[in-house]
Amino acid sequence: MTIKGIEPDAPDQQHQETVVTHGPNQDTTERRSVGGPPAAAVTQTSAPAGIATSRTVVRDEVGEKRRKVAQITQIIWFAVGFLEVVLALRLVLKVLGAGQTADFTQMIMAATRPFVMPFLGIFPNAATDGFEFEPASVVAMVIYLLLGVGLVKLVRILYGETSETA
Repeated sequence: MTIKGIEPDAPDQQHQETVVTHGPNQDTTERRSVGGPPAAAVTQTSAPAGIATSRTVVRDEVGEKRRKVAQITQIIWFAVGFLEVVLALRLVLKVLGAGQTADFTQMIMAATRPFVMPFLGIFPNAATDGFEFEPASVVAMVIYLLLGVGLVKLVRILYGETSETA
């Protein structure tokens, strides 16, 4: 479509772009001309109405950092939560006396053994008639939960978040 001999995508079409950056300590606004003749050579009456375009780009650096921190903490909590669930499953299987020959029991015991090994022997296991309470599993669950809390706090410190911005 042509208006008074000027095509909308013509190379001399003037676009105005406003970039607003929201930073942690300040907000900045930058206006610039994109395409067409230099901004100084363009007057308001040089192009018919509807030809010149304008857009505003907002960059929220603080919001982007918060989203990144939120994603990292979600990953940490997912990993800790998954580990807590399988350790709790190990504890339940032992307390209820699950058959040690069952494939599922063997899989859970083998998968969780590396996480429980550092805590074996701290407290003695209590066992009666095939039922066994393994305190090392409980200690492991507490320790890994505390490690998860510490990792989340460390991420927030590294990214400069305080309790007011979290």
